[in-house]
Amino acid sequence: MRNSVLLSVSLLCVAGCLPLRETYYRPSGVGSAEAAFPGGPAENMVVKLPGAVTLNVAAHKVSAGTMEVSFTYGVPQGSSIRLASESVTLTDLGSHETARLQIPSLVQECETRACDYGYFKYVPPTTPMDGATIKDGGIFGGKHSRYMYFKITIDREWRAFSVDLPDVEINGNTLTLGEIKFVRTTETVWEGVGG
Repeated sequence: MRNSVLLSVSLLCVAGCLPLRETYYRPSGVGSAEAAFPGGPAENMVVKLPGAVTLNVAAHKVSAGTMEVSFTYGVPQGSSIRLASESVTLTDLGSHETARLQIPSLVQECETRACDYGYFKYVPPTTPMDGATIKDGGIFGGKHSRYMYFKITIDREWRAFSVDLPDVEINGNTLTLGEIKFVRTTETVWEGVGG
């Protein structure tokens, strides 16, 4: 018994991880499910699109009876994007109740700090955006693709639902992306400690 406790403590010190019970929305469908951080649950759906554009979709419970779905598009230098729709449709997979929700606005990253809100600006949902490669301000000198973001909040808490992704126009070509399903799941994951 003592040896197994010592072994467990030793593994925790070496690996720096703890087993935790997580409840999250597991995605399936278009794209690949990925963790937001090492050892975390695979709660983000990453969709690779033409022009090296990426789409990351995730669902989260906000509070009792309320959830949100977030959409983040990474757009590199040489590509452009525009949403071809101003709404998103969610469907409860149990009751088949459907909710068509308006996209309130897009948050677009600016190439410089010349925007209304520093590095970001709020624009109507179908506003086009040209991609860019932006240098991070950190000491490591990293770079990332310019991004735009929006989220949909719904006053319901479905256990399983689907999201019909809004059509997008990338480099002048309109794409229908299909749907992603989310199912609320509880499982043990190994999360890093001491970050």
